[in-house]
Amino acid sequence: MGPSAGNDRIEELSPRLLQYCRPPLAVIGKPVVAHFRVNLGPAVHFEASLERDLSGNTRIELRDPASQAPHFGLLWSLKDKVDKLLFYHERFVAVCQWPTLRNGNAWSFGTFEAEWTDQHEKLVGRDARRVILRKHSKGAAVTRYVGECWISESLLIVMRERILGRKGNIQEWEVTRIDEQPPAGDVLVTPPGFHEIDRSRKR
Repeated sequence: MGPSAGNDRIEELSPRLLQYCRPPLAVIGKPVVAHFRVNLGPAVHFEASLERDLSGNTRIELRDPASQAPHFGLLWSLKDKVDKLLFYHERFVAVCQWPTLRNGNAWSFGTFEAEWTDQHEKLVGRDARRVILRKHSKGAAVTRYVGECWISESLLIVMRERILGRKGNIQEWEVTRIDEQPPAGDVLVTPPGFHEIDRSRKR
């Protein structure tokens, strides 16, 4: 796969495989291993894991529920300020340096406007707070409801996310298990033999 095809694949897949809602990037001293069930549309289901070490480095992987074969991964290194997107089937990794102005201390909600509520719910035994997501429709004066996420303010992770797509499809992530402990291995390890595409050079 050449660089052009690889970049096309990145643009096609990465926005719809990841959570839109993200905790602060600079989360240090809060190691966690979390497992999720993921629904990305009709008959598109995955199991996902999120691993964050003591230094704030994080790994998210999506796997086939039956075979447990990895499909897609995202690694971010707090020290190097770089993202790595792993495409297991295509066997390449896309590397991208964080923008200079990226705020590592704030929650991020993609292109949505976030309305923090006082509504709380217990998810896998942890307190989660509801955040409503809205977006401006083209030419409209008011925002429309597009989904919501439930966040753990103590663990600093997204516990549940539900996004309504343009064609009526629904993208969902929901936590199924959390272990408040460091990951067993190095979260920044990339598989051997993968072709690397440096997306930072495009900027």
